[in-house]
Amino acid sequence: MRKKSVIRNIFTNIILQVVLALTGLLIPRYIMFYFGSAVNGMVATISQFITCASLVELGIVNAASLMLYKPLLSDDYDNISIILTTVKKIYKKSGILYVFIIFFLALIYSYTIRNQISQDFVFSVFITIGLVNAVDYFFLAKYKVLLIADQKYYVLNVVKTIATLVLLCLSLILLLDGKSLLIVKGIAIITRILEVILLRIWVKKKYKIINYNSENTCTIYQRGSTFVHQFCATIVYNSDLVILTVFLSDSSLLEISVYTVYAMVLALVNNLMSTFTTGINATFGNMYVNNEREHIKKAFDIYEYIYFVILFIVYTCFGLLVVNFVSCYTSGIYDTNYVRLLVGILFMLIGISAQIKDISGVVLTAAGHYKQTQIYVIGEAVINIILSIILIGRYGLVGVLLGTFVSHLYMSYGIIRYVGKELLHGTIKRTMHRIFRNGMLSVLIIFVGTYFLDITTVWFVWIKQAVFCLLVSSILFIVFNYWCEQKVFKEVGSILKQIRG
Repeated sequence: MRKKSVIRNIFTNIILQVVLALTGLLIPRYIMFYFGSAVNGMVATISQFITCASLVELGIVNAASLMLYKPLLSDDYDNISIILTTVKKIYKKSGILYVFIIFFLALIYSYTIRNQISQDFVFSVFITIGLVNAVDYFFLAKYKVLLIADQKYYVLNVVKTIATLVLLCLSLILLLDGKSLLIVKGIAIITRILEVILLRIWVKKKYKIINYNSENTCTIYQRGSTFVHQFCATIVYNSDLVILTVFLSDSSLLEISVYTVYAMVLALVNNLMSTFTTGINATFGNMYVNNEREHIKKAFDIYEYIYFVILFIVYTCFGLLVVNFVSCYTSGIYDTNYVRLLVGILFMLIGISAQIKDISGVVLTAAGHYKQTQIYVIGEAVINIILSIILIGRYGLVGVLLGTFVSHLYMSYGIIRYVGKELLHGTIKRTMHRIFRNGMLSVLIIFVGTYFLDITTVWFVWIKQAVFCLLVSSILFIVFNYWCEQKVFKEVGSILKQIRG
């Protein structure tokens, strides 16, 4: 059953990421084309502020999921009902606070950039985008927590795919028809309600015994520790745009637009890689509940091996192709320079370092060791903010990216060291060796590849480049990793045969 859940989660997540990629590529492109780079930068910054406001959920998802592993394994529906009732009540309180925070942030941000875009327009767009997430707090959250804990992430993926397709179609129709940005963004509220309806129907049919209005409630343990992780991660992944807004003054929106285009491409790649991690936490968590320590260690060895091969193939292609992609994507937009090689390389390094810490974080999350690793996430956030502020004055956008990259390196090493020492004893050297050898091969391929790839604004040329890079990189990384670890490679082949069956 665990294998089936993993396969379903990965397969449906791949489909979802393709749909999200189309949405993430098309909608910002039309916004830049019809409304300009400044408005695109504004929308991206608003999204980051809304992500920060989402901290009001106080780490409840991870903490509640940890508590649900055992009762779900033993079909203890009384405890499941108590936990989910508690989750529902906490989220309603968080939702009210979230709405107040959104209005406050909308006032502050619209005033901050009033010299670049109309204050009333910014405020209205901020409120519209912000209220979409309010639906989660009042209606959707309890279902998400249940499905994540029960290894049924594939249900969330299917529902999200349907809603996103509807959103994409409606948004494109409205943009091509020349409708206001407010209307385009407001349509997302309708699609989010569609998600609620579909999830409610499925969950009510599958979990008929669960009561979300139990008379009893409980204490959600580790909320404080999981919140620290969530809070610091939010700072790390969302502080860049805030720092750019504050320290670059009147030129901030144009630089933010450049940042968001590269970040959009990185997000597409990160989301692709997330198909191999999303929902895996619950699978490893299930093993921990069953006390299958040796099984976990062996499973993670194979999992990490596969993940690193795919990771470096994907990000090597990213490093070779991202600048040309941006050149094609922003063709015809001349209000700022988007083609920046150094920015593309730094985004590649940020992506690799972030994914390295996430792979070890899968075991960390499954074991629930949030409190023990707070020092690493706090250090990452502090390094990110301090370095970015120091470097932005001299290097601008590049300085902010350098600060983010260094903070990821610190976190990656800390998590690898902790997991290898405390959870999967004796794996530090193996993990570091895999990172080093694949990293060196990636540098070599990019160094040679840059001499053969010319800058282009033609999509057909870029697609040919992409196919060539993917083919060559895949062959080199697979052969190289087979040569380095033949035994693990054969085990991977055996597992793939089982999956195919």
